[in-house]
Amino acid sequence: MSRTLRRAAVPAIVIAVLCFVVFALLRSAPKRSAPPTPDLEAAPVRIYGTVEPAGGPVYVAATVSRSVVSVPAREGDTVAAGQPLVRLESAVESAQLAAAVARAEAAERAWAIRRDAFRRNAELFAARGISEVEYSESRLRAELDSATLTAARAEAGLARARLDQLTLSAPAAGIVYKLDVRLGQTLAAGDDSRIVTGPRCQQVRLFAESFWLGRLAVGDRYHVLDSETGRELGFGRIASISPYVGGRTVRTEDTGERFDAEYGVVILELEGVTGLPLGLNVAAEVLP
Repeated sequence: MSRTLRRAAVPAIVIAVLCFVVFALLRSAPKRSAPPTPDLEAAPVRIYGTVEPAGGPVYVAATVSRSVVSVPAREGDTVAAGQPLVRLESAVESAQLAAAVARAEAAERAWAIRRDAFRRNAELFAARGISEVEYSESRLRAELDSATLTAARAEAGLARARLDQLTLSAPAAGIVYKLDVRLGQTLAAGDDSRIVTGPRCQQVRLFAESFWLGRLAVGDRYHVLDSETGRELGFGRIASISPYVGGRTVRTEDTGERFDAEYGVVILELEGVTGLPLGLNVAAEVLP
């Protein structure tokens, strides 16, 4: 009987010891509580964006696909409005313009001759030197030659416009920020990624998550930092805040950024800062 009791007692003792150990561990373990809700009003505002020319970059694209025959500008050049940046192959358009100009000049000479003849016939008709039929015929021929001249001039103007399209020029005074074009290569129509111009003054296009927007105001002054190295680049003031929010497609160095969040666009005017690389990812920060 005693042996049976001992055999039954061993499992009970083991179970009791295990329960005691588990209970002791639970008592000694630190109690976990839910993390406190972050106080956004006390946290520093830090938003990310990219450097661009003041007013936004100006992209230059070809209207037709052609090979490059001349690149009279370079990256970093200061250019005036209308200054040539790239010239494309234009032999056909040059020949078409020459032919159109020749036709316009011939039409102008024909019109001058017909105009003088009509003036003489008008005088003769007034003096009853010719019949009304002859006068009307002279007038109609003069009107026809005038219409032919107008059409020839329009054709020459169109040919000149086609030729001018093959010289890609600066749309406004500013800086050539990017000119990724080489002699002999084909520049595709509509490719606006190769040539970028804009004013020398620069700004930062920031993307602020919607929960920061309530703490931003036009005129606020911010530190501008290189988002990758943390190096301070200067200061800027908020010039405008977009009245709408939406998604974003520009990625920055912020490892915690969320692409599913709603963002508002904030334009930060840089103060005395120039020469930053276009497209540089930066952070703007202000302490509470």
